[in-house]
Amino acid sequence: MKKRALSLVFASIAAFSIMASGCGGEDGSSISIIDGDNQTQTTALTVFGHKTDRYSISVFEDVLQSFMSQNSDITVSYESAPETSYWQALDRRNSSGNLDDVFMLDRDRLIGMTEKLADLSDVVNENAFSDFARSQLFGADGAVFAIPASVSTYGLYVNYDLLQKHGKETPKNYNEFKDVCSYFVSQKITPIVCNNYSTLPSLILARGMYETYCTKDTASELKNFNAAPATLAEPLNDGIDFVYEMIDGGWIDVKTAASTTHLSGDLRLFATGKYPFMITGGWAASSLNAMLEDSLRYGIHPFPILERESASEEGCVLVAQTDSLICVKKGENENEAKKLAAMLSSPEALFKLSEKQSCFTPLKEQTSLGGADSAITPSAYDYFHGKYVIASDVNLNIPLDNYLTECGKMILSGKKADDVKGQLLSLLEGVGK
Repeated sequence: MKKRALSLVFASIAAFSIMASGCGGEDGSSISIIDGDNQTQTTALTVFGHKTDRYSISVFEDVLQSFMSQNSDITVSYESAPETSYWQALDRRNSSGNLDDVFMLDRDRLIGMTEKLADLSDVVNENAFSDFARSQLFGADGAVFAIPASVSTYGLYVNYDLLQKHGKETPKNYNEFKDVCSYFVSQKITPIVCNNYSTLPSLILARGMYETYCTKDTASELKNFNAAPATLAEPLNDGIDFVYEMIDGGWIDVKTAASTTHLSGDLRLFATGKYPFMITGGWAASSLNAMLEDSLRYGIHPFPILERESASEEGCVLVAQTDSLICVKKGENENEAKKLAAMLSSPEALFKLSEKQSCFTPLKEQTSLGGADSAITPSAYDYFHGKYVIASDVNLNIPLDNYLTECGKMILSGKKADDVKGQLLSLLEGVGK
């Protein structure tokens, strides 16, 4: 069969709406596979995702080309948008009934959209996934509505050069973290770069939920939270108090954080080399590296936020979550779209999608990292040994990401701790009502 022509287009709304039958083209790019010699195509699939870097685009290009070569009666187009705008675009498409055939979803949205999604349990190879990914794969009834494309982590970016300049070492527990941050405050240096989206929620979750995930009976504790969501307030309040302690200590500049954008402004600040720490997702390392004009030695470590009796004892915790969840719209084109989802979530594709992205694969075969992902090497031990809190846990039937995001916004707007705790309790009490 003659190989089909593949084109990568940075699409405007008008241009892409012609190609994708009205799905629209927010700022991003699209891949379109067109067979000029074949005018008898019967099914046109659209794919919408938030993978916009050149490497990921090339992986999608290869997968789509391979899929097309095996399915001569199907055409496929892929549209992408930056993550910060992707979710707004997805919400609009969902509310207007214009979901794409295959798209990426997050766990909080998944809770309210399962009735619109196809069950993928008949196309997913569950044995290929790690225990962590398998724990996040199945719904309560055994259905699979989303297949994770990667496992992302949140941690502490450490500027090794600046710490060395000041004679400091990477902190490995709360006491050491406090000492290092207090020192930099005394030097008129704000210790931690924060953004206005993910930083505070990840800290609240790490500090508040560690005890739940370090027990042998995590599943029972999560079931108890599902039965009585308001009981989640107690552990999460500890995380909220911890964030205010950091703010009161001068570790975080609230005014700066409130105007610092996620995956953009925060990276630019840290890239200057003037700040010892930054808190954001590990996958941002590839974008950070592209910004660095001069070499900056850094690594991404688990959060050193747990108190320990011994000054030398490890007190770190990582935040991990399955990410880029691949979903299929139920209904027309469902069977064809499921075949494409199966290929996108094949071990070969998942390895490639995670490579060079500073994230882990959801596959059980991964037990180490390649050199391209060296930034997250300091986090690897905790991930591979289960020393993490799970964000967006599929076993928790509560849209906790949304709630903690709201708490973070309140904190950055200057609200008092009691007001934030009160709002969180109100949200938890309203679950299911």
